[in-house]
Amino acid sequence: MMENPDLVTLLRPLMAYNLSSTYEMRWIESTNEYTTQVLYRFGFQWPPTARGYVSRFVDTISDFDYFSV
Repeated sequence: MMENPDLVTLLRPLMAYNLSSTYEMRWIESTNEYTTQVLYRFGFQWPPTARGYVSRFVDTISDFDYFSV
């Protein structure tokens, strides 16, 4: 990517973070709890997934040999 002028622009932000020796990079865990709370406050709600839907889903992926070893 460094040799391609179109792609090197995508790397520049990462390189800037990498060049900084005074800060330690850490992964930030992601969670959707806050987003879910905000959506509920704005009135966005969805019903829980029905048991029949889950059964059909598992049966379907099982038919595709998803669980075979």
